[in-house]
Amino acid sequence: MARTLLGAPYLSEDLGHQGLLLHAVYHRPNGWDFVPPGRPGPCGEACQWGDYHLRELALLIQRLARGERYYTYFGPDGS
Repeated sequence: MARTLLGAPYLSEDLGHQGLLLHAVYHRPNGWDFVPPGRPGPCGEACQWGDYHLRELALLIQRLARGERYYTYFGPDGS
């Protein structure tokens, strides 16, 4: 799953794009999502919630690969 999310077409490769994880939907009922002309629904956009969780996933993978513990907010880090 991480390999899929961390590559095209889900990871933005456009340096001018303001987000990381593409194809997110922020609030469809209120019409806050960009729907490209000719498309039935939103696509190609990012939102802060998706970007936050993608960064957390990347941090988790990095720490596990290094044999380090993952940070938690609910208890001691065990170091």
